[in-house]
Amino acid sequence: MTELDNIILDLYKREEEAGCYDYQIEGVSIYNLIRFKVRNDYIQTKGYSFVEKYGGVRVWDVIKSFILSAVHLTKIWLSGKKYDVMFYPFLRLDHVNGYYLDKFVDPIIDCCELDNYIIFERGRRGVHFMPRLHQSRVVYTNVLDIYFDLKAKFGRFSFEKKHKTELDQLYAAIEKVMENKPLDRQYLTNRILYGLCKIRVYENIFHKLGIKKFFAPSRANLLCHICPAKRLGIEVFEFQHGITYGETALYSGFRDSDFTPDRFLAFGESQPRNVYGIDESKIYNIGWAFQDYIDKIQTGTKVDEKDVLVISGPCLTDKILSATFRLAKEYPDVHFVVRPHPAEVVTEEHRRSVEEFLNVEFQDPKINVAVAMRPYQNIIGENSTVLYEALTYGKKVARFCFEGFALRYLTPEDEECFWKVNDTASFKAFIEGKSEDKKSMKIYSKFDKELFMKIYNS
Repeated sequence: MTELDNIILDLYKREEEAGCYDYQIEGVSIYNLIRFKVRNDYIQTKGYSFVEKYGGVRVWDVIKSFILSAVHLTKIWLSGKKYDVMFYPFLRLDHVNGYYLDKFVDPIIDCCELDNYIIFERGRRGVHFMPRLHQSRVVYTNVLDIYFDLKAKFGRFSFEKKHKTELDQLYAAIEKVMENKPLDRQYLTNRILYGLCKIRVYENIFHKLGIKKFFAPSRANLLCHICPAKRLGIEVFEFQHGITYGETALYSGFRDSDFTPDRFLAFGESQPRNVYGIDESKIYNIGWAFQDYIDKIQTGTKVDEKDVLVISGPCLTDKILSATFRLAKEYPDVHFVVRPHPAEVVTEEHRRSVEEFLNVEFQDPKINVAVAMRPYQNIIGENSTVLYEALTYGKKVARFCFEGFALRYLTPEDEECFWKVNDTASFKAFIEGKSEDKKSMKIYSKFDKELFMKIYNS
């Protein structure tokens, strides 16, 4: 186990010993509504970083989405139509073959030709990209999110007064977990009130629409959908949205049934199964429908066989660029294309530093990474799950082992699949090697349509 695993396991123990889950309002264990935030804050005190939130929003995007969302929700509410299934896509959509889509939800809908479903979509920073695959089934939820925010902001004082005992007891328990480090009580109370309001509203929405099943990736943003669904007896399914190396702030620890999906739909068998905070007997490998979807696409992009796609990450920009620049100086005949993470903040300073090199450039992160990497034979990065995806596509894949990178693998045996670039000299072996020189690995299973439809219709 890594140091981070031990820190997180100790955190779980602290939570239960402090009684964080004992305090309820409206029958809801309120710690669940702020647990992810508390856990991340605790882990950061131990020297670990997390993805920074996006910056500001464009006012017109917010206004437009607000109006469209109000129209969507009014229409669906007045129509009286019932739907068997609600899909809630990942916040970040990918641009593939001329359409924006959620790579977890939309390919399954497309492959299985599903009917009688609806897609509730929040959009990130008030933006809903077009053209959107399955747009006729999409309902924007922005007006609801703004309502929850306003309710939390203007109702906090009376809420605190009414529930002072429960909140004081909860925060005292959290302070024990946080080793008496200061808490932003105002922010946490806002999030609790936001969550409770959201749970009440979605309970009404699920009931009104007659929803029987709820599908979504990423539990972090969906706890207040899972809870009302479970209360109404709606079956909840979570799509695996990435590789999990070990213990995480999101999944593991105490499992509260009101906030835990009924079944977990994995995309392969190669990753650990005990890290998703759900009974392993409830994990089903349905495979990866997105792979079937993009296999139909011809990108048309041509690159040299020595070109290298460099995979960056939200907290890695400076280190990734530093390592890439060292290689670019040593190998001027190799072209390096740096792929930022969609949540990564690339500054003007970063862009200017790249422009100093003729053989280094940034790639557009709006294009789905699976599509963008297809023309490249050489992929390099640190611990990104994209490196495992690259192995699935038969690429040569290397990991930076200098500039302070700390490598993690799903299993010790996985090291046999990757080149290690310890310095500029060892990069030569990677660039001149062949994919057959390393052990092959596929993290994705072929999409099992029959299994999914059996689950869908059960």
